[in-house]
Amino acid sequence: METGASRDNPLGKGALRGAEAVSGGGVEEIFKALMEKGEIYEYLSRNPIPLVGEGELSSFLREYELVFIYFTAEWCSPCIRLLPELAKASLKARKARAKIVRVDVDRSHSLANKYRIERLPSLLVARKGRIIDSVTGTPAPGALRSLIESYVEGLKK
Repeated sequence: METGASRDNPLGKGALRGAEAVSGGGVEEIFKALMEKGEIYEYLSRNPIPLVGEGELSSFLREYELVFIYFTAEWCSPCIRLLPELAKASLKARKARAKIVRVDVDRSHSLANKYRIERLPSLLVARKGRIIDSVTGTPAPGALRSLIESYVEGLKK
């Protein structure tokens, strides 16, 4: 089945068009409409940022010099609203051999406890396996992408 997903629209044309018709077209409205229609889970399953557990995260932390760990939950609407921004940032990260991963706190309690995650969304930045920065709560639009891109640019130097 052709989803119409692309780099600029990881949701896919059909899902986005349907949500625009219901909502009026803004990103926040689109995600709200997707959640109301029950299509948000389909989007999450197609998201280019992998959902990882403890074993996969350990592997990524060893393999990549820079890993961005995004703690989220299916019920967290601010977390879901940030996914398109993170998906776009993941394209630049991939080119620099950095990785963005998602951890669902409801599925990976041990990771949430290990990293002392108390609020969602939370983004941790790990360099060479050590946490060097974090952002907790809902940042201003574009802030996470800018943060990720600044770290990725630092890798290239």
